[in-house]
Amino acid sequence: MMQSVILGALFLTATLAGLTVTRLVMAWLFRPRPEVAEAEETARRPLFGGLTDAIGALVPLRAGAHEGVRKALLKAGFYHPSAFADYRAVRSLLTLFPLFFSLELALLWDGRGAILWTVGYGLLASMIGLSLPALYVRRRGERRSRQIKRALPLGLDLLSLCLTAGVNLLDAFAHVGRQLRATHPVLAGEMLLTHRQAELRSLGHALMRLADRVQTPDVSTVAYTLTQAEELGTNTSAALLELSSTIRTTLRQDAEAMANRTSFWMLFPTTGCLYVAAAIMLIGPGALQLIRDGANIQKTISESQSLIDQANRPVPLPTPPGLNSAPLGRK
Repeated sequence: MMQSVILGALFLTATLAGLTVTRLVMAWLFRPRPEVAEAEETARRPLFGGLTDAIGALVPLRAGAHEGVRKALLKAGFYHPSAFADYRAVRSLLTLFPLFFSLELALLWDGRGAILWTVGYGLLASMIGLSLPALYVRRRGERRSRQIKRALPLGLDLLSLCLTAGVNLLDAFAHVGRQLRATHPVLAGEMLLTHRQAELRSLGHALMRLADRVQTPDVSTVAYTLTQAEELGTNTSAALLELSSTIRTTLRQDAEAMANRTSFWMLFPTTGCLYVAAAIMLIGPGALQLIRDGANIQKTISESQSLIDQANRPVPLPTPPGLNSAPLGRK
């Protein structure tokens, strides 16, 4: 039993250490750098060089999952061409390394139970490694979406201000992107990337690409509104101000809904911590008094029972004086 516990602790420590190192490496390699142009992102080499595709093919994705993974990578901010291959390679390594390590370690043990525990821990670590990249990409995408949504009203206000000053929409994207680098780097990077794509092709195409990358309803609405305003020649500044006001209202409503949900979730620690102490303070004195009264009643009952027993105990009659105590028939 002790051997199994030690083996489990060893595997847990090795797995956590490996996942932590992988998480730090991925965070450093894929860190957001909005001030860098997408040309450098395009020139980035695969994570494992020429072996990246071969490593990724060891654990293939299920049929139909490629497009979903690509959209998730775009939403998470992985725009370089080798992002999909790097994702598959990291996924394969995190899946196969714990399994192979457990099989090799199982060869060092003699008992059947230790071998089974070793293989079981290896399978568990392999399953965790299989799902970890997807969880990381999805969580990062959700975080970037929240950051963009919070910064979007300010960006729209600055775009409207630039348009009111006489700057065209294409140059306004570049100017606002440079101004937002310090405060809202994620939105600034998206706006600078949109500006570069618009220079290569058209602003409408760049806005549609922006909506495909971010994948949030607010950004899709902004892209559609700006595209229609450019095609129809309507007042773009007024449309941006209206969108900014609408998004701020939505953010305020989301904050209120989150605050209402927080009051519900606070019931659990309140019930587990505060109510227990309050119950002890309120019920404790009465419970102690009941215990004392019960002890006194039990003592009284015991004393009464002892008195009753003494009263019911037979008492020998005394011999009358002058009565001859000699046996009968003897003179």
